[in-house]
Amino acid sequence: MIRNDLLSTLFARASRRSSARSAAEDRQNELGVTVRYRMTLVGDIQRRHAEATVHMRSLLDACRDKNIDKAIQSMQQFAGTFRQIGLNRSMLLGPYLRWGLQRDRAATIQFESAYQDLMQSTLLIEVILSDYLGSPWDSDRQRRFVHVVVRLASLFSRGVQLETTVMLPLYLPPAQYHYVRDSPSQESANARLMRAS
Repeated sequence: MIRNDLLSTLFARASRRSSARSAAEDRQNELGVTVRYRMTLVGDIQRRHAEATVHMRSLLDACRDKNIDKAIQSMQQFAGTFRQIGLNRSMLLGPYLRWGLQRDRAATIQFESAYQDLMQSTLLIEVILSDYLGSPWDSDRQRRFVHVVVRLASLFSRGVQLETTVMLPLYLPPAQYHYVRDSPSQESANARLMRAS
């Protein structure tokens, strides 16, 4: 008897969670959203930031020790993690924030400015990674390597700071973007109420 009560309670909870999730998805579909909210995305990006930071420290240590093999290996590991962050940003985070902030002009300006800065630094980092991982090193590349790695670390650090302080705090569940759900008629009714009071 107790077991049946426990099972029915668990099924009821799962059903409520599922219906709440499908209601949020229906709301997004009505509003033309193609990218779903992912509860773990912020944590995933922060975890990858930490991984990439470890690889970057290892790369800087290898430069200090003049260990070229370790430097190449650390750069390859950094490149893999960095590209995963970029993929999450361009495929999941960016499109979702554009939808969520579409009627909040101030937040949209803040997001777009940070996003453009991130894209510029991402392109510069990709150029460096492609240059050093895509072809054999000549004497000029070897001579510039330490300076290039310091620039790489600086660009990456600035990107992490921008993403962490500006973009990730804007990533909210769909129900928290209240202004998105207001229909134009509801907005005008709200505006009339505000004027009347």
